Amino acid sequence: MPIYAIDGKAPTFEDADSNWIAPDATLIGNIRIGRNAGFWFGGGGPPAPPPPPRGFNPRSPPAPPASFPPPPPLPPVGPRARPQRWR
Repeated sequence: MPIYAIDGKAPTFEDADSNWIAPDATLIGNIRIGRNAGFWFGGGGPPAPPPPPRGFNPRSPPAPPASFPPPPPLPPVGPRARPQRWR
């Protein structure tokens, strides 16, 4: 487990005995490592995105904005109007 200093700044451990660092992990520069921290295999990528909010459904349409206008009124129905049957 390599630990490197850059420009005289090296990682500092709050409690090194409570940490676990994978043998292939590399710690570089000015970082503070708190108590019970772990550095596991395969790390080093970008941080994971935050979880979606509770109740989020990616398939549901977005909620309309609060100022969504009401639908236009229906046209008046005349005395000869009758339902149409589509085939």
